[in-house]
Amino acid sequence: FTKWNGGTINYMKLTKLIYNADREALLRFNLPLSYDDHYSLPHGLIVSKTLDLAEKTADAGTYWRNYFETDGMNVHLISETDIGELSRKEINLLEELYEKYKDKDQFDMEKEHHNPDLFPEYKDPGNSRIRSDIYDLMETIGKTKKEIKEFSRDVEETAYFNAVFN
Repeated sequence: FTKWNGGTINYMKLTKLIYNADREALLRFNLPLSYDDHYSLPHGLIVSKTLDLAEKTADAGTYWRNYFETDGMNVHLISETDIGELSRKEINLLEELYEKYKDKDQFDMEKEHHNPDLFPEYKDPGNSRIRSDIYDLMETIGKTKKEIKEFSRDVEETAYFNAVFN
């Protein structure tokens, strides 16, 4: 998203775009793209780990520092990133979402996220944040119990595999 946006993007817009990408990927492919934590904030739905990195409230680690830096409310792409893990259909999804939202700012996206007809999973957190359970999101967007169970099994298998081989 940052590259397509000329190398700089407002980080609140970025976290909303990634949230929307995860949501749409769940709809289309039964898997999110980022596996980041989803939250409802006063200004809409976001991915939390990415927000923490952009706000510099989390240890950025090597990957983030090699490719991105934050200046005020903007994230800047400082080096070309590798998209090797993404499939053509995932890249197409990201391009489609970027085109849909390229002329909208974070406040336009906030208004959409507060619209219960578009994002019924949004919960008003007051002045705080509410973590959104991915299984609840899947149910909200119309996934069947079978699809949710298969997703849960895939996540557990991946976690086990990572624990064994990392």
